Amino acid sequence: MLPKMGIERCKLLYMETDSFIYELKCDDAYEEVMKADLSQFDTSEYAPDNKYNMPLVNKKKLGSLKDEANGKIVTNFVGLRSKMYAYKVQNFRVQRTIRSYAHNVFSIQQSKIALSPKDDKRYLILGSFNTLPWVIHRQKSNFFM
Repeated sequence: MLPKMGIERCKLLYMETDSFIYELKCDDAYEEVMKADLSQFDTSEYAPDNKYNMPLVNKKKLGSLKDEANGKIVTNFVGLRSKMYAYKVQNFRVQRTIRSYAHNVFSIQQSKIALSPKDDKRYLILGSFNTLPWVIHRQKSNFFM
């Protein structure tokens, strides 16, 4: 992605073993990135009538990239540590679920605490939102002792 977009228009926000999330600064990422190289993307879970006219291709194709938001525009992102991130999309709607208790069926709206700031693998760079691994911090500390 970096060679295509350039360092000033592409920033890695979050990464783990099999996934990554990055910010793209462009007018239309679907036209400029995805449609330009559709063979690299799994768009099989998009709505058939999606507003980008994205064809539904490459279902579960190994090595293909997948848009977790399925064509929705991500407006906010928070990544705290491995497997702990959240994002908000445009035109968000509240999701309700059906539960039953003692043979009575009812719908509920549920809120959960999902994000925790505790991270024992990375530290926050002072005056920044960026982080570095503790290993680097320890190596620098030992170097100056």
